[in-house]
Amino acid sequence: MKRVLLGVVSCLFIVSMVSCKGKVNQTDQAINDGELTVTPTITEAVVTEVPKETMTPTPGIIESVEFSENGMSELSAKLTQDLLTENFEEVYSYINDTLKEQFALSDLEKAWESTIERIGELVAVTSVKATTTGEYISVDSLVEYTENGLKISYVYNKDCKLEKIWFSYQPIEEEYDEEKMEEIDITIGEGEFPLDGILTMPKGIKNPPVVILVHGSGQSDMDETIGGTSNKPFRDIARGLASEGIASIRYNKRFYQYMDQVTDTMTISDEVLEDVTYAIQYAKSLSNVNTEKVFVLGHSLGGMLCPKIAEDNPEIAGFISLAGSPRRLEDIILDQATEAAENGAVSETEKTLYLDTIKAQNEQIKNLTEENLEEPLLGANGYYWKSLNEIDTPKIVVNLNLPMLFMQGEADFQVYPEVDFKMWKDLLIEKDNATFLFYEGLNHLFMPTTGVRDISDYSAKSKVDENVILAIAEWIKKH
Repeated sequence: MKRVLLGVVSCLFIVSMVSCKGKVNQTDQAINDGELTVTPTITEAVVTEVPKETMTPTPGIIESVEFSENGMSELSAKLTQDLLTENFEEVYSYINDTLKEQFALSDLEKAWESTIERIGELVAVTSVKATTTGEYISVDSLVEYTENGLKISYVYNKDCKLEKIWFSYQPIEEEYDEEKMEEIDITIGEGEFPLDGILTMPKGIKNPPVVILVHGSGQSDMDETIGGTSNKPFRDIARGLASEGIASIRYNKRFYQYMDQVTDTMTISDEVLEDVTYAIQYAKSLSNVNTEKVFVLGHSLGGMLCPKIAEDNPEIAGFISLAGSPRRLEDIILDQATEAAENGAVSETEKTLYLDTIKAQNEQIKNLTEENLEEPLLGANGYYWKSLNEIDTPKIVVNLNLPMLFMQGEADFQVYPEVDFKMWKDLLIEKDNATFLFYEGLNHLFMPTTGVRDISDYSAKSKVDENVILAIAEWIKKH
């Protein structure tokens, strides 16, 4: 599914495109053809500095490089040094001719500059890892900056030419207080899509309540990592709750982990709902938590889906909706697009066409027919929109009797306090099982805003506000 504005998405910068038989997520590209498999052969090396004599070879040196994991690791170390010293012409000379037709030297330079713009000062190249993938060799070069890590990924063909090169953030792991909590690797789901996850357990607490964390839209990892400095709202929440004696489960979103398995008929059940149910079932199977106190916490799209999740899983004890909305997603996207256009995100000459296109697709979504289910509309296919809009959130939520907590940041420019949060309150005005909490100065991530109303706000290094986490913990303990 292509990215939509509501929710948190992975910030990966794609430098190149290749033709693949497998389906590809917008925030990344498949490394290899969908029919190839990865062999277990791996070569690793630690690199702190590349010798100067290897920094500026002529393109002809490619003929003397052995197509092996060691050879491609050495070449990648050289190309990484070229990128770090802004020797883009040298890197570009190793790209195959087909790829050169798809992007220019200037595109490579712009992609690099935009990637490193917000991640601080260079510290060191920390490692190079090569993997044989069918007829290709892929190499990951890890670079540490003061604010984040960066992975530079290369894919070589048998002629030692680059089939692909792209950049992605590689978060620097942060230590946690092992005296207060323990993080355990788990697997969520069954069948063809088992998902990597983490169970965060507080220490010294017998049978704590447990919270399932449900992502926003777009494909993101278990921490809901976002921004040039890799902010991690779900990790913040999980560890913050553990400090308050509450367990949690977080896991990769399905098509983040299986990006080549996205289909043209993907639905909201495929993307979110099935895996939430698997996570709830996993929590109910544990012997070291209170299985009568399983809560769901949804952020953005996840918060929007909380009533549906509760309806489908009546065994949960309650839910927390962070920056969710009872409105239809296509209407929120239209509002977001309108604000962005008014704030100069598109030129005056393009504004009318841009907004007319968004409005037209908004109407198509509201009037879907069998003929346009496969048509891409606002970043998703018609099947997805049909499945999402079959969920009557206002009708569902007013008929729920379980405890519900709705939280909203005042500086949220993706979900609107004066529209979406107000609509929750209006719908539930006569319900005594709903609680509403509002936070001045916090953005869509429930982090302090920089005052900028665009996604660059998420690249300021920050954490989920402590008061938000404490309020969630207090509400859970109360219920």
